[in-house]
Amino acid sequence: MTTESARTALPALARIEAFDWVLVLGCGTGWTSRRAARSAYRGQVLALDARPENLARARELAAAQDIGNLRHADAALFPEALGAGDFDLAIVHDGLPPDGFRALAGLLAPGGRVIVETGEPATVGVLLTGAGFDAVSTGPGVATGTVALLGAGPGPEPGAGLR
Repeated sequence: MTTESARTALPALARIEAFDWVLVLGCGTGWTSRRAARSAYRGQVLALDARPENLARARELAAAQDIGNLRHADAALFPEALGAGDFDLAIVHDGLPPDGFRALAGLLAPGGRVIVETGEPATVGVLLTGAGFDAVSTGPGVATGTVALLGAGPGPEPGAGLR
């Protein structure tokens, strides 16, 4: 479960830039996704969640705030329907199965970043490292019991992806 201080800290930890393409896994009702879309105002944000009611509410809130660079979709799209190398940043709220981190690495552009909100930083750190991420570290300013890990990934082969 996302705590208020962790939720507030994640966008700052992400260092989102204007042209970034951002993937948010486990978007819930879209708090982080909307902030990411505002920061990546010349990029794109794709927010995935497994619950239709969360996606409906997230879409409603984004529309009310006239955020045009944010799309929402069913988490079943991950990772098969997403392009290799399409994202500069991934924010993971609800965890991934062990093989999900390797799939996530393939979706990131070279040097892409990932933030994982987790209560088990040691386990997730090992999974990230095993998936090819380097510079895995805990982020400052995150609530006790919820740790964000930041990793830089190798990304896919040059020329892969949709961009």
